[in-house]
Amino acid sequence: DPAVQARLAEQALGLNRDQRRAIQRQLALLGFDPRGIDGLFGPASRAAIAAWQTASGAPASGFLDRDQILRLAAQA
Repeated sequence: DPAVQARLAEQALGLNRDQRRAIQRQLALLGFDPRGIDGLFGPASRAAIAAWQTASGAPASGFLDRDQILRLAAQA
């Protein structure tokens, strides 16, 4: 299942709270509102990630892999 694989791939990165905050800030800078920058990926953050993925031409899983994190940072 691609959704499970995407979730497991993100978990394997072991993102800490500061890294998650940075991702939320980057999403917000690009106009994808995670509804707070708290370092927790709740439903709003997952929706913002999925919206960014769609806009970037990636499958909208709501979970990030290493390449997507680097692409997001470069765009922000």
